[in-house]
Amino acid sequence: MTVLERIKEAAILEFDDKGVRFTMDDIARRLTISKKTLYIHIRDKEKLLEMIVDDAWKSIKEQEAEITSNPSIDSLQKFCSVVAIMPHFGVSVDYAKVRELEEQYPALKKRIEAHLDADWDITMGLYQEAVIAGLVRRIDIELLRQILYSYLSQLLGDDFLARTGRSYQAAVLDALDLLLDGLRIR
Repeated sequence: MTVLERIKEAAILEFDDKGVRFTMDDIARRLTISKKTLYIHIRDKEKLLEMIVDDAWKSIKEQEAEITSNPSIDSLQKFCSVVAIMPHFGVSVDYAKVRELEEQYPALKKRIEAHLDADWDITMGLYQEAVIAGLVRRIDIELLRQILYSYLSQLLGDDFLARTGRSYQAAVLDALDLLLDGLRIR
């Protein structure tokens, strides 16, 4: 593991412990390195957080590629799996604290929103494959994208996860179940 990877992992652990109130001193202390050594590798806390967000997106795209190339699952399972992807960091992340992060760092919020708003082609392509396979009914694809986008960004921007103690992934999977099966008893 590189020094920069160790720094990012320590930042995630500090974020889980203290939310956005963690400092570069906290990271240096956790890694038992000097702040001077820390600043050799990373300019400031905001740049570090940007790198973590970008790493999260990279992880999502790698998992997406793995899911979509898996011949053993059908297009509907792929669709649900892709929508519910969580970044892999090597350590757990408290997604309930993302709202706090977005409030303190507006530029980071825009970066997260840009990632959430971009590149729905694969997800919507999987939905269309599921329609063709007769696994789900056809609805307006832009409406579906907007529903999913709104829900995912709301989960990150609301205190729902913190209030309910639910994980991001569990909340996404429950929402997909509701979207796919509705409220009606069948």
